Amino acid sequence: MAIDLEMRRVVFDLNGEYQGGDSISKEPMWIIASVCSRADKIEVNRSPPCEMPLESRSRLLSGDFTPPFEESEEEADFDLFS
Repeated sequence: MAIDLEMRRVVFDLNGEYQGGDSISKEPMWIIASVCSRADKIEVNRSPPCEMPLESRSRLLSGDFTPPFEESEEEADFDLFS
């Protein structure tokens, strides 16, 4: 996760791959994370912006938070349990 407090934007990565982002309020907020299994872990590090994955840095600066992939109409209609 990377946050730009001046532009009030946040982006999220999973293993270095952009997952999404959004604009945020200037009000104080809680940031909550959860893991899916006992093997998962969360690390909190302060890293310089130059170490941020390129796509995430680009989207944080541009404010373009479109999903990393768009679901096709066929995929959206596919139901795994039908």
